[in-house]
Amino acid sequence: MLIKPKNKGKVMFAYIHGYGSNKNGRSGKVLKELLGARGEVLEPLGWDSNATYDEIYADLKSQILDLQIRANDNLTLIGSSLGGYLSARFGMALGLKSVLFNPSLTPSFRIPSVPDLVLDKPINALIFVSADDELLAQNDIKVKALFGSKAQIFITHTTHRVMDYEPFIAGILEFAKN
Repeated sequence: MLIKPKNKGKVMFAYIHGYGSNKNGRSGKVLKELLGARGEVLEPLGWDSNATYDEIYADLKSQILDLQIRANDNLTLIGSSLGGYLSARFGMALGLKSVLFNPSLTPSFRIPSVPDLVLDKPINALIFVSADDELLAQNDIKVKALFGSKAQIFITHTTHRVMDYEPFIAGILEFAKN
């Protein structure tokens, strides 16, 4: 049996977009460019906003497991909004680090049958949540209440759709590599 060596210092990132976006959306492109400029690899993942939750989960799980193999188990998930919710779910299920931007904690208002986020397993997460989120009211309070000391939480003052990821890149890299 051939055993692959771990990626020393190299991390692969997977970006999960939010509701109504796609893997070729602005956030995925910007994050890929910013991380790529620092020698890191980001793979945007796609999912169909019109699919059922079970279909979305199965499709993303397959994509993540494939990337996890390519990354020699050194994969960090990044997600925004509903993608943040999904990143947290997969982070817990697969033992992966997760970086969440303005995560939706109760996404059933967008996709019926999606359960609220419950921390039923350990999570290793870095969360950037806005106190000024115009889409998810009081999300900063809800995130702090749910995650408490189980995650690193930073309160920002961005809009729901983060327009500038540059200020977050150093923190993402430090989190992913430690």
